[in-house]
Amino acid sequence: MLRSLVGSEMCIRDSKKRKLKKKAEAEEKPGKLEKKPKRAPSAYALFTKAKYAEADGSSFAEKQKHLGGRWKELSAEDKLPYEKEAAAAKAEFDLQQGREPVSYTHLTLPTKRIV
Repeated sequence: MLRSLVGSEMCIRDSKKRKLKKKAEAEEKPGKLEKKPKRAPSAYALFTKAKYAEADGSSFAEKQKHLGGRWKELSAEDKLPYEKEAAAAKAEFDLQQGREPVSYTHLTLPTKRIV
């Protein structure tokens, strides 16, 4: 029993030493501990966030299933505000990452083709 106790204490000490060593190495590297900005939400994520409270269902899974069906049924015109908001969030995310933002001018209502 004494031998196993000593062995487990040594394992704990070794793991703590390893963690401290990793932390010291990370502090030496510039920019390693900086928090990265969150990824920009998609149009669907913005839609579910806005409509979650009014979704049918008692569980999370049921509400997500209901919202997924509603998203599929939405027309391009109804999806447009969410897509524009997502594009603006994506452009802001690109700026935070130090990248040049992409133009999202293609987000307009589709025109009907006359055949």
